[in-house]
This record gives sequence, C-alpha cells and structure tokens, in this order.
Amino acid sequence: MAFTLLVCGDLFSEKINLELPFPHRPSLQELQNHVQNVFTSEMHAMPKPPGAGAPEKFVVSRIQIYDDVLLRWADLTSPQQLHQYDQLYCFQPRSPWQTDVRKDLPPPRPPTRPVAFSSTGSPQHYSMPPPGLAMGPPIAAVPPMSATPPIGGVPDYSFNTGIQQPVSHGYLPQPTGIAAQAQERPNVPLEDRIRVSFQEIDDMNKGWVDSAELERAFRNRGIDFSANTVGELFVKADQPREGRVDLNKWHHFAMVYPNTVDAVYYRGRDIREEQVLRDTIAQTQAEVDAGRNKEQELRAAADAQAQHNQRMMAILQDHEHKLRTATDRRNLLEAQERALIEQEVKLERQKDALRVSMNKFKETASAFDRDAAQTGSPRRSRAPVQDNLLD
Repeated sequence: MAFTLLVCGDLFSEKINLELPFPHRPSLQELQNHVQNVFTSEMHAMPKPPGAGAPEKFVVSRIQIYDDVLLRWADLTSPQQLHQYDQLYCFQPRSPWQTDVRKDLPPPRPPTRPVAFSSTGSPQHYSMPPPGLAMGPPIAAVPPMSATPPIGGVPDYSFNTGIQQPVSHGYLPQPTGIAAQAQERPNVPLEDRIRVSFQEIDDMNKGWVDSAELERAFRNRGIDFSANTVGELFVKADQPREGRVDLNKWHHFAMVYPNTVDAVYYRGRDIREEQVLRDTIAQTQAEVDAGRNKEQELRAAADAQAQHNQRMMAILQDHEHKLRTATDRRNLLEAQERALIEQEVKLERQKDALRVSMNKFKETASAFDRDAAQTGSPRRSRAPVQDNLLD
C-alpha cells in the first residue's frame, strides 16, 4: 500500500501542492531527496517568467508538517511524525529568484511528470505511475497561511490561528498509567470515537450529515477551516458522491483523517464536560448568592434586634435605677417610722404608768379625806383632785 504525502513548495512565486506516493514511510533523507527530484522536474516543466534566472535544481532547506488538530505548522524532525496524507511545506534557501508569497495552499494534484521514488536520490522519470504506486485521492486544501519575519534567513509560515506552540503530529494522546491519573484525554476506543463524533454532528438523528452540518460542527469546536476547505473535506468523505455522509462514509473518512475525527470527538467531549461544569458553577453561584442574600437579611434582622435590645436595656437600667431609689427611700422611711412607733409606744407606756399612779393617789387621797371627815380634822382636808390631769 502506497504511503502518500502532500508536499507544497514555491516555484516562481506560485505555490505548487503535489500528491507524492512512497512505497513506505520515508526517512527524512529519502523524503528530502524525492521532493527535490519531483519539484526540480516540476520547475523544468513550468514556463519561466520573463527575466527569471531559475536554478537547475530545487533545494530543500527545511520541511514543516501541518498539525490538523491544533491547526498550525511544526518543524518536521522525525519520520515518526509522518502519517498518511499529511500536508508538508518545503522551504528553500533565500535567493533573488525565489520569493515566498502569502497565498492559500492550492488543492493537491499529481506531479506533471511523475518521478519514481529512489532511495539513492537519483531521479527516474516515467510517463505513468508504476503498478502499486497509484496516486491517492486528493486532500482538501488547508487554511490560508501568513508569512512572519524571516528567522535564520528562511521565511517561516504558520496558520493564521493565533496558536503559538508546536505539537507533534498524529493521534491525540491516549494516556495510561500515570498519564491517566493526571486526567489527560481518556483512551476511548477508535470505533466509539467515530460513532459518537458522527452522532454529535448528526444532531437531528437522521443517519447522515450534509456539508452545512459538518461546517457547523467544525466551527462549534473551534476548528477554523475555511468554507472551501470544509467543502473539499466533505467531498473527500462523500465517496461515492451522494450529497450526504453516513456512518460508513464517516468511518472511511476517519481512516484518512484520524486527527480531524479525534479533534471533533475530543473537543465535543470537552465542550460537553465544560458545559456541565459551567451549569454546575452557575447553579452553585446562584445558591451562594441566595445564601448571601439570606445572610444579609439575617444580619439586618440581627442588627434590628440588637438595636431593640439596646433600647430595652436602657429602659431596664432606668427602671432598675428607679427601683433602687424607691427601695432606698422606702428603707429610710421605714426606719423613721419604726423610731416614731417605738417612741410612741414608749410614751404611751409612760402615760399608762402615770395613770396607774394617779389612780392610786386618788384612792389614797379619798381614803385620807374620809378619815379626816370622820375625825373632823380640817387640817387634813385636801382640795379635790382633777380627774383629767393626765388627759
């Protein structure tokens, strides 16, 4: 089975995107040699612009690979980064005749003059591809690129997505062991990822999706493909052409674009999980706000009760002061009254004793007077005693 790569380069300020088959995953040196041979052939087959002094050979100084999950370019440093139908871009040394122009990458096409793969780097031309190396189907054009200032004398191209850090190409991480404990992406079986991602795109449960639904799914997940790219991807998935993609077609599409399907699945999963967390946060925040409102109401009621308690305490203290004053006054008056009562009783007792003495005196006087009257002695008579003397 041929190992097909999409390789783009700049020839005479025009971007050429070629679909190159290999008998196996090439090494970096084999890839560089074959790309140089093919693009040299393309350069000789193209009409030279007026005044262009083209060199004899296309030279590759650096190769970048496009990560269709993070939507940005990364330097190709290992053949393990290569997968079927990966998009590559070849940079050439800066020269007066070669200028990189900011343009969209065109859809890939077979080379004008096929060049057989040679591990030694020697080009072998033939009119038709040899058996077993048939050109694979074309891939959709990738999003627009924008040029950045030259680094080390070679212009750097990256997708205009704002993503800065490069990542390795291939399947999304499938963690086990410590990585799983770190809560990285779970190792979901491929068939489940294909089935669930398709069901999420087919939100009406029709059993098929159209181009608009596919575009909406990409957009909702932050996969910023252009409308043309989405259309070309849909055409790639819709084989044979019926204007719709069912689960079987989506399964075949996942074999060609595993990273894209993984991105649809995992980003959709992340969006759902984040939405659950947002809903939980919103509900918790509502409960917190209600609790704070209740707390404020209770605090206001507590403040009002505290003020009422202060007023009642002031009244209580005033009444206690009045009670102490009344008690002190009552105690003083009672002492005075007790002294007067004791004095009154004492005086009355003295009067009683005096009355007794007066009565005895009267009796004695009366007896004396009777005796005197009987004896007739005038010297013994006394004047009458007044009975009210002690009244």
